[in-house]
Amino acid sequence: MSDFMDNFKVNHENNVKDVRSVKSSISKVANDLADNTLELRNEIKTVVNNAKQENENLQSTVIDLQCRSMKNNLVFTGLTETEGENTEEVIRDFIQQFLHVTHRIEFGNIPRFGYGAKPGRRGRHRPIVARFLYYKDLARSLSNTYRLKGKPFGVNQQCPDIIEQAHKSLYQIMKQKREEGHTVKLVRDILYVDGEMYNDHISEIEPTDSLTSQN
Repeated sequence: MSDFMDNFKVNHENNVKDVRSVKSSISKVANDLADNTLELRNEIKTVVNNAKQENENLQSTVIDLQCRSMKNNLVFTGLTETEGENTEEVIRDFIQQFLHVTHRIEFGNIPRFGYGAKPGRRGRHRPIVARFLYYKDLARSLSNTYRLKGKPFGVNQQCPDIIEQAHKSLYQIMKQKREEGHTVKLVRDILYVDGEMYNDHISEIEPTDSLTSQN
C-alpha cells in the first residue's frame, strides 16, 4: 500500500509538472503570437504609409507637370461663340479691345473646350483656351485683366482641376482680405496675404515657378 501511494504521489507530481510545462508552452506560444501579430501590424502600417506617401509624391509630380504644361495657357470666358468663327481672331480682337495690348502676339492652338450653348443660342458659351508662345505676352495680358471689372468676361491661367477646386475654396477669403485692405497673391493653390503664407489654408503641394495671379 505504501508503494502504491508513493507511486501515485510521484505520478501526480509528474503530471503537475507536465501540466505546468504545457501551460508554460502555451503561454510562450501565445506571447510569441501576440508579438508576431503586433510586428505584422506594424509592418502593414509601414507598408501602407509608404504607399500613401509614394502616391502623394506621384500625384504632386503629375500636378506639377500639368501646371508646367499649362503655364503658357490662358482661359477666356464670356466670349460669344459664332458659327465658323476664327478663335485666334476672336482672342486677338478681345485682347486689343479690352486688355489694351496692341502689339502682335504669337499663339499656338486656340480651341474652345467643354460644354456650353451652341452658336447662336442663349446661355453660357464655351470658354476658349489660348496658348501663348511667349510668356511675357501672357503676363502682359493677364496684368491688364483689371480692365475687365464690371464686364461679363473672365481671363485666368489654365490649371489642373485639383488646383481650380482649391482656388474656389480660397476666393471668399481673398475677397475678404482685399476688402480689409490687404495685398493678396495666389501661387498655385497657396494664398499669400501681405507677403506671408495664409496659415489657415496651407496646401500639401509645394509652389513652383508657375504663374502667380495677383490682384
